[in-house]
Amino acid sequence: MTTIYSTRFAEAAVVNTTATVYTVPSGFVAVIVDISVLLKGSGTNATVIRSGSVARILYVPGGTPPVYSHWTGRQVLNAGDVLHCQTTDTVGAEFVISGYLLEGP
Repeated sequence: MTTIYSTRFAEAAVVNTTATVYTVPSGFVAVIVDISVLLKGSGTNATVIRSGSVARILYVPGGTPPVYSHWTGRQVLNAGDVLHCQTTDTVGAEFVISGYLLEGP
């Protein structure tokens, strides 16, 4: 199994919507280890969602802007899983998501 370290899966600015930011390619497994989110507006929130199993990885509640949140952990995404960034922020939210990619058998 080949490992490709330090992969940036997404760097996205999202405004008041849900954006698809990454789809795990066939024959690979992605491991999300680091998510940073910056909310620029007030009274808003941001979410990072893994579909395929439709699981919320990170939720950032709004507050007095700017709101910065950083998550470190391990979330495994299988081939075909889709990573979405979502915000209700009309000013915008910035997402940076990284980890590593494992090539399957």
